[in-house]
Amino acid sequence: LAEERETALLVHQHYMASAFEAGQLKERQETVRSLCRVFGIILDDAMSERLSVLDSAELSNLIGSLETEHKWPEGL
Repeated sequence: LAEERETALLVHQHYMASAFEAGQLKERQETVRSLCRVFGIILDDAMSERLSVLDSAELSNLIGSLETEHKWPEGL
């Protein structure tokens, strides 16, 4: 019974962490979209597609770049 409880707790923690990470990704993607609107950057299909596959660290870097450069980074 203790082993089953431990397994259930680990599964729950995994699902909670996954949900939290997914929420962070959505939030960062929306931040990028908002910054693009503010700076007049039109997201074309290729840029939107790229945005949808970036991980959390890449999104954070993109946000920082948009905040300082006010344009979509070359080569992204």
